[in-house]
Amino acid sequence: MNRESLIFCIVALLAALGLSAIGFRYAALPPEVLAQARTPVTPDKLPEFDLGSFGRVSGIDLVAYWVEHPPAPAQGGAAPPSVKRFGGC
Repeated sequence: MNRESLIFCIVALLAALGLSAIGFRYAALPPEVLAQARTPVTPDKLPEFDLGSFGRVSGIDLVAYWVEHPPAPAQGGAAPPSVKRFGGC
């Protein structure tokens, strides 16, 4: 490897790291938003959900429906065996 290639690789790597560090400041969420996202919300405080042709449903009604009508268990009780698609690693 010649000297110009080595210098180019080092400069390109440093430029990518610098741009990533600068871009992270603009892409990261503020601490207040992160704290709010980490706190759980009770179903009565959830907003209404727009379910398209079914209309708008409140969060508490949606949770109540799920509790009354849980998802059906899988047939046979176990997950289907995985399919081997290729002989990789």
